[in-house]
Amino acid sequence: MPLTHKLIASTTIVTATSTVTLSSIPATYDHLIVKMSVRTNRNLDGFADVSFRFNGDSSNIYKGEGGFQAAATMGAQANGTSTAQTWFLMQSVQTSISGYQYYFANGELFIPNYRTSDNKVGRWESYATNGNQAGAGIHRVGSIGYASSSAITSISFIDNNSATIQPSSTFQIYGLTNS
Repeated sequence: MPLTHKLIASTTIVTATSTVTLSSIPATYDHLIVKMSVRTNRNLDGFADVSFRFNGDSSNIYKGEGGFQAAATMGAQANGTSTAQTWFLMQSVQTSISGYQYYFANGELFIPNYRTSDNKVGRWESYATNGNQAGAGIHRVGSIGYASSSAITSISFIDNNSATIQPSSTFQIYGLTNS
């Protein structure tokens, strides 16, 4: 049975911001996918620690695991319980690198069965060039857990390092229906 995709909302950042929220998600679909292209102004180490939070919930009910691959190295990292799902770590590019303003991290967040009364589980993935080596980049993948019986009606993306999400970053959320 093919999945039908329907764009629910799309936003392009015009002014730098620390949080982007996609809200008013209707409970009329079977699954959600968020696609994004994000750049932050973090310039310490090149990593943009962009996390997500469902329904504005800052309680301690998120769990996840993730891993990354950079060049020929594979790293596995575990994330325990936290107040925000902090595993959507997207590579950004240091401002000291020429042309940094053109580098974006691209990612996807998939949440099946987002409207059920069961706990929510899903996956995320992101990729970006590291900006200082030809053909080099970093690929991050992980799983999410959200121990809530409430349907997901909003998703916020937050930079965790006092940096801001920069203009031209884009976020699209799609509802998927089994048809």
